[in-house]
Amino acid sequence: MERDGWLCHLCGEPIDRTQTAPEPLAPTLDHVIPIARGGGHTMTNIKAAHFICNSSKSDQLEWSPAA
Repeated sequence: MERDGWLCHLCGEPIDRTQTAPEPLAPTLDHVIPIARGGGHTMTNIKAAHFICNSSKSDQLEWSPAA
């Protein structure tokens, strides 16, 4: 989370480090290439994301927040 500046890599908004899942803005680790799609559990494949953004992305390779 520190490495990513507490910003959600999916929507670009700040992550609320005081919240916990399942709060929408809680911090989670997103696998950029999902494990289900062959991605690894490595530092280069993990980025900070909001719980809601990460949950919405699911196992998709490409995702963008709703307008």
